[in-house]
Amino acid sequence: MELMQDATQLPLTRQERLDIWMRRHDVTFTALAEGYDIHFSQLSRLCGQDTMPTRHHAYLVERGIPEDLLPLALDQKPGPKPRPKPIPHDVAMAAFRGA
Repeated sequence: MELMQDATQLPLTRQERLDIWMRRHDVTFTALAEGYDIHFSQLSRLCGQDTMPTRHHAYLVERGIPEDLLPLALDQKPGPKPRPKPIPHDVAMAAFRGA
């Protein structure tokens, strides 16, 4: 028989720790977005991801948010990721036949 782990004993995620920090310091995404060229909902979404652009990361650190509560600062190229080149049909057939 498996016992469920007590939910109070599970470690908090980074997002949960950020939420707690923001509540304790009376900080909202709306207040953080004021005077900055970003909508509060976009800022909230960025904080929930694994990475965020370095300019937004630096802005939040300047505003007093602890760096360990924020996603990794990483500038990624926008758009779809490059796809691998397809294998030529004759090469694929030779591999399929075991040649």
